[in-house]
Amino acid sequence: MKKIISIYILTTLLLFMLSCTKEKCQTCTKTIGGAAGNITAEIKTVCDEKEAQSLENSSQSTTVWECK
Repeated sequence: MKKIISIYILTTLLLFMLSCTKEKCQTCTKTIGGAAGNITAEIKTVCDEKEAQSLENSSQSTTVWECK
C-alpha cells in the first residue's frame, strides 16, 4: 500500500513539473520606482503566456511588471 501511494505521489509531481515545462515559463518581476531607484516588490513564475501579458499590461506609472 505504501508503494502505491509513493508511486502515485511521484507520478503526480512529475506530471506537474512536466506540464509547466511544456509551456514557456517566465519569471515576472514587479518593481516600484521612485527617487531612490527601483525596488523589487514581487517575483512570480508564470507558465501561462496570457497571464504574463496581463501582468505586463497592468503596469502603471512607477509600478512595472517585466516578464522574461
